[in-house]
Amino acid sequence: MGIDNGVGSVGIAPNAIIMPIKVLDSENFGALDQINEGIVFAVNRGAKVINMSLASREKSLVLLEDALNFAATHDVLVVAAVGNEASNTPMYPAWYDQTMAISATNPKDNFWGLSNWGEWVDISAPGETVWSTWWKKGG
Repeated sequence: MGIDNGVGSVGIAPNAIIMPIKVLDSENFGALDQINEGIVFAVNRGAKVINMSLASREKSLVLLEDALNFAATHDVLVVAAVGNEASNTPMYPAWYDQTMAISATNPKDNFWGLSNWGEWVDISAPGETVWSTWWKKGG
């Protein structure tokens, strides 16, 4: 596998190294301590950016914010989804100041109606109908 191999697509950072860390189960549920451990694990192994496509209404009393502070003190950018509930209710971890909170746009680069919103959102990016690089014929 490599760049320009005729399989999949090439992104804007083809030489980036991905460190996949699973913190949610197969149903996309997980506990805050698992997320905290994932952040610390990534930082301790040299991550420069942590992308968390997860959101919860549950605010951690200490642990999550401590893990985000740990990332910030190591100059790690934490990017977090704001959720898809068409609400301005704060979602975590995106709501924390130590994260870059990302909402979604549609294919016409307009706000996607299901995305959460609010003054706590930092930036919007394509989120509706984003095709993955994984492709399966007939499926």
